[in-house]
Amino acid sequence: MSNETVIKLNLGCGGRPLEDYINIDMDTLDQIKKRYPSQTFNEDLVIETFDIFNLPYEDNSVDEIRSDAMIQH
Repeated sequence: MSNETVIKLNLGCGGRPLEDYINIDMDTLDQIKKRYPSQTFNEDLVIETFDIFNLPYEDNSVDEIRSDAMIQH
């Protein structure tokens, strides 16, 4: 079994954060909660506000990238 950490990114997560992913959005978690008041979010949820054009990950270090509906915005 490998000890490597699997890095999975969910870019532009908005109101669709995913478990076991690093959820990234231009808005903070507080802003997202205000935008989606009827949605409940896990208490341990973290939304990173990284610049998606300058992510803090080394080349070839990310295992999966998801981006659902980000381009339409």
